[in-house]
Amino acid sequence: EAAYHQVPLLLIPLPSAAANHQFLNARLMTEQGAARMLTQGEWDQFADELQPLLGSSSRQAMCAVLSTMSSEGAAARLADLLLEVSA
Repeated sequence: EAAYHQVPLLLIPLPSAAANHQFLNARLMTEQGAARMLTQGEWDQFADELQPLLGSSSRQAMCAVLSTMSSEGAAARLADLLLEVSA
């Protein structure tokens, strides 16, 4: 959803998430330049990490990356697949 709507993110993954999937997804988005990430122990850095998301040049760069990470109609295709599998 964030990629589709081109909303830059500051992600703070839950360390107890199954198979560390939140961290792995956040790292992927961060490495691509589409998000910023903090761990739960880094709350003191929150304002410093949030600030670039508010600046127009950083936001524009992140939005450009996000626009390449999602395709039109992805949600509808996923819903169709789920309905097909459940039938």
